[in-house]
Amino acid sequence: MADTSRSEQVDRNLPFYLNEFEDLKTFVCLRIRGALNYNNILSADSSQSELLSEQFDKIFNDSQNLNFVIKKINLIISNSRELSGQNFQNCSEIYEKYHNKTLQPDESVQDKLSNYIPIDLFKEVTVQDNPEQRYSPQFINHKGICRIQAFKIPIDCLVLVDPQTKIENLAEIILEKLNQHLQSVKNCYKSYYQQYLKNESNFKAETFHFYTNQDFLITCVYPNTFQDDSLVNLRKEIHSSLDLQSDRPILRRVDAFQFSKESNPSDVTQQFSKYLTNPHLSAKPSNVKNGKQSLVKGNYLYFHYMQDNFNDNGWGCAYRSFQTIFSWFRLQNYTTKSIPTHRDIQKALVDMGDKQKEFIGSSKWIGSMEISFCLNQMLNVDCKILSVSKGSELVEKARELQYHFETEGTPVMIGGGVLAHTIVGVDFDELTGDVQFLILDPHYTGGEDIKTITTKGWVAWKDMKFWSENSYYNMCCPIRPKGV
Repeated sequence: MADTSRSEQVDRNLPFYLNEFEDLKTFVCLRIRGALNYNNILSADSSQSELLSEQFDKIFNDSQNLNFVIKKINLIISNSRELSGQNFQNCSEIYEKYHNKTLQPDESVQDKLSNYIPIDLFKEVTVQDNPEQRYSPQFINHKGICRIQAFKIPIDCLVLVDPQTKIENLAEIILEKLNQHLQSVKNCYKSYYQQYLKNESNFKAETFHFYTNQDFLITCVYPNTFQDDSLVNLRKEIHSSLDLQSDRPILRRVDAFQFSKESNPSDVTQQFSKYLTNPHLSAKPSNVKNGKQSLVKGNYLYFHYMQDNFNDNGWGCAYRSFQTIFSWFRLQNYTTKSIPTHRDIQKALVDMGDKQKEFIGSSKWIGSMEISFCLNQMLNVDCKILSVSKGSELVEKARELQYHFETEGTPVMIGGGVLAHTIVGVDFDELTGDVQFLILDPHYTGGEDIKTITTKGWVAWKDMKFWSENSYYNMCCPIRPKGV
């Protein structure tokens, strides 16, 4: 697809590039994958930067001689006319032949990306029929100390094309995007390779694709030898270059688009499929008329009594609320840590000195303060505590809760007496003072049946009568980390 002004504004020295959608309803995704392998002879006085520059000059030159094959339909795409597929007129026909179906304009962007056409790349190495034109091995004589430096560059390049793109134009379009990809790989090497020369054979430039629900796809090339925490400054530069939000993670490895064809054990949708996600979306409507609703932002999992074959009935409600809050940070990719168990939570409180050793493995309650301690200990997340002396005073905190959901968007744990709940929304009419709270009740002991949970009020809007006049309430409001 043709580059637009946004692509032209991209910093060409950073290891990323864009694919822009000309039409979100109709495009074909081509996924080019393979590897380019090179060996260099390095002398003791070789300049690493010069060698990198020379190596990538060779790679760019060689890329013009690459061919591309779609194995399933026996199609070779090449700048050479005799190798081009004469049986196809355009990309729409290739798509229909490969997937055995027509393009569906009503498919989501995610589905269109997942229904990509895989293309393997390979270099032309065929020997000519004329014996006089055959090549012989090449020997290089070098005096002095030298070593072989291996370059293995994995390629994973997406090309978004209009379905009506002519087959004879496809090779040129692919090569243009592939050169953008190679430039990003080169930038990755320039920025990070020399920092890892002690074990250069382990260095690899890894590709990650990100779809952010905008009109473009972002492809980043990250060094495998650097963890996400070491790439914060790079992500900040990319966020700034694309005018992305700078207060939340969008381009961490775990944020990368997951193609549905691929089974990824780290995919959170597979890990947590046994839990309900965002059950509040199925709750009955609030009864507040003319109120302003402020809701949790993002995804979370609903945790409650008796899950995972663990009997915490009667004492584990705050633990379950904590797990719901923790899941929000997990699903928003602020962390890759597993959801803590009751024992993990208890051990964290013992390790920080808040509880004695015998607390581990017990059935003792915890409250909002312990929740805030654990969030800080496990995720380095700070919390704001809102307190009222009785249930009827919660109306006085409605505005603060609205502000919390609008600015932070995290679930709120509320503890009063021996009960804990999770608040994921508030509906408040400032003129009448009428207010309802959207509650996840962790005291539910049944299965993951959304109909039962919502019709029986385990996830529902609750008015002021829900709260006790005899209980002091603390609300733990997690502050979302501001960073990329």
